[in-house]
Amino acid sequence: MNESLIKIVVAAVISALAIVIEILVNYQSQ
Repeated sequence: MNESLIKIVVAAVISALAIVIEILVNYQSQ
């Protein structure tokens, strides 16, 4: 695999995790 491709995948996973965590926090705070 290409090194830049790995960086893109890692960034996408981190972004997805951040979004999921934010949704969970907002859902629990209501």
